[in-house]
Amino acid sequence: MNVIIKKIRGEDLDYGANPTDPDMFHEQFYLDVECEEQKATIRLGFNVITIGKLVELNSSLWGWGCLVVPSFSWNVVFSNISSQVSSLTADTWEETVRNLAMEFYVFEESTGVEYTRRVVRGRSGNE
Repeated sequence: MNVIIKKIRGEDLDYGANPTDPDMFHEQFYLDVECEEQKATIRLGFNVITIGKLVELNSSLWGWGCLVVPSFSWNVVFSNISSQVSSLTADTWEETVRNLAMEFYVFEESTGVEYTRRVVRGRSGNE
């Protein structure tokens, strides 16, 4: 199954834009992934946080769906996300979604048919 990244952006940071302080950064990101064979897309979410920001927060942080980096860089983010997505092996779209849900927050799944489903850690329910 050929899965490709179609779009990546931060909640407030568009692709290619730089944050004010790349060493003190924390933001939710969205990733649109597509399977051309199935004409299906999925919107994923993850957090990017720098080590400096994590120290400043002085609190714990759950690791699932979170990329911790020394300093924010689109190259580092894209490289890490591409590596995660390209390493997936699955025979079906449903299996692909389950695998993605192990690493990312899954917001929306859409196939060529008119429906949207919310998927959380491999479980799904109609919205």
